[in-house]
Order: sequence, then structure tokens, then C-alpha cells
Amino acid sequence: MSESIQILVVSASLAEESRSKQLSQHAVDHLKGRSIQVRHESLQAYTILPYGMDGSEGLDELRAAFDEADGIIFSFPVYNYNMNASLKATIEHFGFSLRDKVIGLIMSAGGQASYMTGQVVASGLSLDFRSWVVPRFVYATREAFDDNGVSDPEVAGRIDDLAWTVYEKAWQHRQTPPGA
Repeated sequence: MSESIQILVVSASLAEESRSKQLSQHAVDHLKGRSIQVRHESLQAYTILPYGMDGSEGLDELRAAFDEADGIIFSFPVYNYNMNASLKATIEHFGFSLRDKVIGLIMSAGGQASYMTGQVVASGLSLDFRSWVVPRFVYATREAFDDNGVSDPEVAGRIDDLAWTVYEKAWQHRQTPPGA
């Protein structure tokens, strides 16, 4: 497959120590281990306020990362059965950069009850921006981690599978002739 495919992994947590950041790092490590071009961005490095509010910082740099990516993996914490506010603000700002891109979703939460959050996020991305969302969400609870990161082999394997699928589908999508 082409090495010109670029995958962007976005960690949407703003917490210093975050399980969703550990999940995103696992995806990055897996892709790099397969010699795939990957860029890892943490929203903690930017100030992204809700769309229409003044004071956001770093939008041009982050927009370039979204525009250059063929596939994007969002890793985010689930709060109150939905994506966190930083991911929502990011989608508000860069939604049109997600148009026709392959998207993967990795979520962390405190308990089992929020596992359907991926479907809510996927629906919005698919309907609003015509994104191609991989239907293999990864959902992990605190039991999947130890002091060194992701410790559950099933969760680790699912992240690997999702990351590879985003890459593979992005490559296939790029090969599709316009109008096909």
C-alpha cells in the first residue's frame, strides 16, 4: 500500500493523565510500527473554544493537520453519554476538513453504560460532513489499563484493528476514481 497515506490521531482529552490519551498513543505506536505516516495531535496543546467565540489559538496549525490527513482517529473521553466538549468544539471548527475522510473512534469511560456514544458521534460525522466512519469503535473502561497504559489484550487488539482499518480504508478511498 502507498506510504503517502497520512493518518492523524487526535487525543481530545484535556487532562494531563488520561486513559483516552493512552489509547491514542497505542494507536500511534501501532501505526508507526507498521511504517505508516502518522501525526499525533493533542487538543491539550491548543485552545479551541466553541465555534463563534473569540480566543481560540492554534486553529491554522490544526486545520492543516486535518486537511493533510487521509484518515483520522479521534480518541476521546465520554462524559454524560457523549463526546467531551473539546472534541465537539474541534468538530465545529474543522468539520468541513473531515468531509469525505475515513474516521475511526476510540473512547474511554468510567463504566460500561456509555458504549453507544460512538454511534451518536458517527451519525453526526456521517450525516453532517459525509465522513466515512469505520464501524469498529473501540470502547474501554478503567479495567483495561494499568500503570503502563493499555493492559487488556482484547482492547489493544481492537485498537490495532481499528488503526489498520482506518489506514486501509483511507488508502482504498484515495484509489477510487472521482465519480465512481
